[in-house]
Amino acid sequence: MHQADEHGPAMARAAAAGAGAEAPTARSWRLLARAWFQASRPHLKPVTIIPVLVGILVAGGEGHFDPWLALLTMLGSLAIHAGTDMANDYFDYIMYEGDAPFTGGSGVIQAGWLSPDSLRRGAWATFGFGALVGGYLAARTGWPALAFGLLGIASGLFYTAPPVRYGYRGLGEVMVGLNMGAVLVLGSYYVQARTLSLEALVASLPLVSLVALILYAESIHDIEEDRATGKMTVAARLGETRALRLYFGWVAATAVLIVAGVAAGRLPALVLVTLVPAARCLRQAPLFLARPYRHQDLYRLGRLALGLYKAAGVSLVAGYGWWWLRSALWS
Repeated sequence: MHQADEHGPAMARAAAAGAGAEAPTARSWRLLARAWFQASRPHLKPVTIIPVLVGILVAGGEGHFDPWLALLTMLGSLAIHAGTDMANDYFDYIMYEGDAPFTGGSGVIQAGWLSPDSLRRGAWATFGFGALVGGYLAARTGWPALAFGLLGIASGLFYTAPPVRYGYRGLGEVMVGLNMGAVLVLGSYYVQARTLSLEALVASLPLVSLVALILYAESIHDIEEDRATGKMTVAARLGETRALRLYFGWVAATAVLIVAGVAAGRLPALVLVTLVPAARCLRQAPLFLARPYRHQDLYRLGRLALGLYKAAGVSLVAGYGWWWLRSALWS
């Protein structure tokens, strides 16, 4: 889930020129703002926004909604996600500084836009903001709100931070799936409803599976680089052939999960639209499993997984939004 900005070298030169000026200019401030924006990896934020919305909408459909608490939940969750991305960049860099195979992350350190120390301070600042929001939400709704926030901070930090570094031990997909799926949905639901429910947990399951699939898919084309740096992801442990088999099996299993959830009346019928990109993805299986392919073709797997996630996420938001509207109109 990491990709550096392709305009990095040009921006780095411009930022360096701005930094060398005697006084900050409007242009240098714009470059600095863009650097921090890039460091937060905005293209990944839908994987926070969608589960938070799902949790809020499930609670709303049950008659629980406080717009102020909903806004704070979203802001706190986005801050923790931004802190996670910055912390991952920082710890990856200090661990593999000068190591050619490592090219992931936002690229702001490698391009010279921000120093490692700046990124470290940025991570702590955004984590701190998330913790403050969690404390306020706990004061309003109960201690589980803070517990969810602290769990998010700890799991985000120790993805790459020593001594845990669970992302390097083959646990990345499991932890990211749980945190960016179940924890966000259940936490957002709890803030509104002051309790937990099976409905909210079931709503999170497609997101748990698909956000983990995105991370897994992007690790397949990095198998050799990850092995070279000691990052033993699930894909690195399996090897390319078995990793590809698991990828397509994962897509099929998620499609079955969605159909079962709708058939049981636990998921909105609208989420069945996810079967369209799922079928498109599964049609790629012969390309990768039955004949030779180019290594660059592996990048397609991440894009397909992201398309699956967006389809499931948007349809869940729309479906639960409709359930909420229907309950409001018919109550």
